[in-house]
Order: sequence, then structure tokens, then C-alpha cells
Amino acid sequence: GGASAATSADGAAGGDALHALRWRPFPYRVTNPKMRRWIYGGDFVKAAFLAEGLGRPVDGDEWDILWTHRPQHRVLDALDLPPRSGRRLVNHCEYFMAAGDKCALARHARVAADLVDNASAVHLPSFELRDPEQAEEWRRLVLL
Repeated sequence: GGASAATSADGAAGGDALHALRWRPFPYRVTNPKMRRWIYGGDFVKAAFLAEGLGRPVDGDEWDILWTHRPQHRVLDALDLPPRSGRRLVNHCEYFMAAGDKCALARHARVAADLVDNASAVHLPSFELRDPEQAEEWRRLVLL
């Protein structure tokens, strides 16, 4: 699924834009106990996050990125997560369920584009986090 911003998170100062960020790969609630400690994307995701400076996954509530195999928004809404400045990033989009269906997303985008004046169109920004300038801009927006 796509990425969407949810609740808040704090950032630590200094170093590369991504080095201070913490990620949680473990869902808060699962229906299949085998999925409790399963990391979506497995070793590939762990290696990719490590290569980008995110380090080892965390299991508590002090995370900046929640990377799970299933959406967790309903669970997150029910949790009393500790207050933080900035934002948290969750890898599943539940406000538009067709986000994972590229054909439906393209149709929706075409209809939406036809309904608005392109000069005032609003979009969700995306970032190439390997580009230092884009990573810094993403971090600035996430840690508002």
C-alpha cells in the first residue's frame, strides 16, 4: 500500500536526515499469531532500512515509521500513543483503498484531475529518499 501520515513523532537532531528515525515492523494486532513477528519485506526491507540509516527495528511505541504487512489505522486510532512532535509515517493507505490498485488509482486520478483547475490542484508529495535534498525535505515535512 501507499504511505500516509498519521499521528505525531519526534525527530532527533544531527547527522544524515534518516539516521535518527526509528521503524516498527511489528503490527499491534494480528489475527494469525505467525504474523506477530513477521517483517513485511523480510531481510530485503531490513537491509534497505539499515542501508538508509534506520537501524534495527523497534517493538515499542517510540517509532517514526510503522511498516507492517496489514493496515493498522483502526488499531492506531484506539491506542494512546505517547505524544511526540512532528508526525509518524504509516505504510498503508486506508483513506483511499484503491491506492494499491494502480488501474483504479489511475482512473480516480483522471476523474479528480478533470474536476479541478490544474492551477489549484493539490497532490500528495513523494520523495526519493536516496537523494539527500529530497530526504531532508521529507524529514522537514514529517517532523513539523
